Amino acid sequence: HFEAQKYIAFTLNRKNEPEHIINRAFDDCVRIDPTRTLDAFKTPPDLLAKFNEARTRLLASLYIITEPEHAQILGIHNQTKSEIGGITPLFFDALLAGSYTVTISLEKYKDKTVTLDMRPASTDTVHFELIPESTSFFKKWWVWTGGGVVAAATVAAILISQKESKPKESGLPYPPTRPQR
Repeated sequence: HFEAQKYIAFTLNRKNEPEHIINRAFDDCVRIDPTRTLDAFKTPPDLLAKFNEARTRLLASLYIITEPEHAQILGIHNQTKSEIGGITPLFFDALLAGSYTVTISLEKYKDKTVTLDMRPASTDTVHFELIPESTSFFKKWWVWTGGGVVAAATVAAILISQKESKPKESGLPYPPTRPQR
């Protein structure tokens, strides 16, 4: 698909079509595959210049840094729905300009979702500080261990106190003792 669009753009340029039509054809070529470049040894200089102008009009670069590093990045271009992703620190050299929704995730840290607006012909650096997940009181190991010890001690105390008490005799109670004279 890229090669076909490139051929259309080259043909329109050679036929001296209006500049806006040629530019649109080169822009479409870049949108198909933003990471593709042309070989300077195989492409005529005027066509290479038009293609690179389209890349400059449409593409941006982004460097994402997180603290701590090694966070997972997943981004979606809000218009084309194309995806970007990787592990930080991360550099994207050929992003279509526009708005991206980016989610940053790392185990034991809260996920962070942000919207980044990428401008053409720019290189942006963004830095994110990830916030550790707060562990619930009841998810801590020592709460359950301490609770288990208290429960076991209570059961043991009840059992021991029942063994020490005298068993009740069944039947009628003994008559009261009489005072001696």
